[in-house]
Amino acid sequence: MGRAQYNISTLYWRMGNYPKAIENIYAYLNIVDKIGDKKGIATAYNQLGNLHVDIFKPEKAMDFYQNALKVWVDTENKEEEANTLNNIGCLKDDLGEMAMKEKNYAEALRSFQEAIKYLESSLKIRTDRNDETGRGEIFNNIGVVKKNLGTFYQKTDNLGKANQYLMEALQSFDQSLKIYNHDPLTLEPMYDEVLKDLDEKASK
Repeated sequence: MGRAQYNISTLYWRMGNYPKAIENIYAYLNIVDKIGDKKGIATAYNQLGNLHVDIFKPEKAMDFYQNALKVWVDTENKEEEANTLNNIGCLKDDLGEMAMKEKNYAEALRSFQEAIKYLESSLKIRTDRNDETGRGEIFNNIGVVKKNLGTFYQKTDNLGKANQYLMEALQSFDQSLKIYNHDPLTLEPMYDEVLKDLDEKASK
């Protein structure tokens, strides 16, 4: 019964029916909570986090991801701990971009720096587990955050820091390409953005 609720939630999610998806994942959470299924509880929290990202409620999504992370740590599930750290890191990056658009630069910097910490924690676990594909994913995500940090320092007129982070972004994307075996076209737009930012900085 519980697994059926989870599958129904996933189906509604794919259909874009978020209220029904959330309703069914809460039903699944209620079932797994009653029987003490820790893995099921963390999986439900993670799904709720994903759903709330999609409906543009990042603060609530963060709460669900943090709840999931606590369970994965408590149950010593390193694979899922790394996955959830990655989710949190990406969401922190999204929050940083939102804050930067609102010119809340202190909050943007804090979010980007926290994103890097979460992603590096995920990278360490995946490295320890010899998860090459996972490492490539994290290098790509770190590259995105560092590209955003480069843009942040451009906007706040710290061109030395901007150059540093834009170059680090390129290095991260290179690492991703080497070990994750991306289709080069996947990263080409991001490369172009970073190189454009570096060109603009050099012309000032």
